[in-house]
Amino acid sequence: MKKNPNMFKSNFLIFTLILAAFFFSSCDDDFTETGAGLINSIDLPPLMEIDEVISYTESIGAVQANNVSNFYIGDFSDPVFGERNYAILSQLELSRTNPDFDGFVELDSAILSLPLYSRLVAENEFAIDSVVGDANTNFVVKVFKSNQFLRNVDPGPDGEFDQFQLYFNNQLNDFLPNIEATPIAVSESLNLEELSQQQFLLEQENDSITEETPINPQIRIKIPNEFIQEQIIDKAGGPELVSNSAFKNYFRGLFFQLESSEGDVLLGLNMNSEDAGIRIFYKTEVELPPNPETGSGEESEILEDELDLLIEGISLGLTNDENDLSLSEQDTINGEETTYLRGGAGFATVVELFTGEDSNGDGVSDQLEDLRNRDIMVNEANLIFYIDEEIAPSNSNRPRRIMIYDIDNNEVFADYNNDPTFSEASSVSLVSHLGPLSEDEEGNLFYRIRITDYLNELINENRDSVKIGVVVSDNVNQTSALEVKDTQLELFDEILSSSAGSIRGTVLHGSNSPNEQKKLKLQIQLTELTN
Repeated sequence: MKKNPNMFKSNFLIFTLILAAFFFSSCDDDFTETGAGLINSIDLPPLMEIDEVISYTESIGAVQANNVSNFYIGDFSDPVFGERNYAILSQLELSRTNPDFDGFVELDSAILSLPLYSRLVAENEFAIDSVVGDANTNFVVKVFKSNQFLRNVDPGPDGEFDQFQLYFNNQLNDFLPNIEATPIAVSESLNLEELSQQQFLLEQENDSITEETPINPQIRIKIPNEFIQEQIIDKAGGPELVSNSAFKNYFRGLFFQLESSEGDVLLGLNMNSEDAGIRIFYKTEVELPPNPETGSGEESEILEDELDLLIEGISLGLTNDENDLSLSEQDTINGEETTYLRGGAGFATVVELFTGEDSNGDGVSDQLEDLRNRDIMVNEANLIFYIDEEIAPSNSNRPRRIMIYDIDNNEVFADYNNDPTFSEASSVSLVSHLGPLSEDEEGNLFYRIRITDYLNELINENRDSVKIGVVVSDNVNQTSALEVKDTQLELFDEILSSSAGSIRGTVLHGSNSPNEQKKLKLQIQLTELTN
């Protein structure tokens, strides 16, 4: 996703505030007596609502499954959209290639670690992020061996091998025949409340604990020694372990599923963590150098050693939908009463501005042409999206943030680039442009999306009007994009990665909503400029 290179620098409101600051600083003697009166005397022009706005929904059938930022396992039944099952398919790589296990004595254990997204909220207690489900619902994680070969390069129809290989989230059923039916290992019974407590790695010697090392929340599963012996240790010196490319062709990966008989549980796994993978613990006999004083040799000692099978290479977030929502043909001329948002292979909303009468047929609506012919500055322009709480009353899966971008050119708007509220913490970042979920005075939920810079470009720089894509976002700082396919209206060829990896969704009042208070609005505040 490209950032808009033509940043629009003029902002009348900022300019006004700078002039006001200069004025007050130059009249410091009078400020204490008259400052409040001066501020109260500034009359901002009233808001006007633009009626020429339409919105409708685009259905997205599949999203790119590799290079996603979030990975989930489990099930979630959305009351609006239906049930979706999540699974992960991942390659492994050797932490050191061609291990010879010289002097190997005994395999001790092998532990799979699957880190969770979490943050410390109190001493010895974590909040686990990216989860859905009751904290006390029990579940298990199953680990299967995969025989599905995942390649980095697409061979192409004529063997060009010049394109990156794309995988899509809806390929789960295609891959299942290559997943072994019996799991390698199954975790102990888990629940979110237990996982949120501080975990420790224990070091033992002669059945006594010598050290406790705290670790962040993760799922830890013991992999049977017999499996590691057969698949790894017995292959030492052979072609299977000579390089990671050879290893990934031989050992093609692991498949992860979550199962619960008590209710929905959906769990985000940090597959990009350096701790994700299998650590193999074994003992090896090492010959000691001859004693320089006695000259005696042939002595040895037993040492502990490790080999890691890292979750590296390709990881795929795969889903299987039982979609309860089937969109009828969308009215792209008059707009729809409701529009839908859902992450992943879900739904996006499309917004078009200034769609009214074009009497001279030049491709520009009469209303936009009128604004361009006037000497004006846009002080503020906002799209107001109200949630349709009658259709989507549940807040369990409701997105806190939504994001917009130019889907004609696959780039964000100038308002994104110019937003001074950018923060490394995405939850509070870019709130001027991409307002978080809020309540009005009557408790109705809405999102305010600021497009002031875009409107100024549209009016004062004669920029072509574009289609605005509206999507859910788990991280508004991410502007990278992933490919999509099987779209209903064929308007999207890419979607933001933060939406592709999101589990969340909601329903919005559209431009044609019968509720006049909540229908999609474009609010503009203008200033007439005079010479």
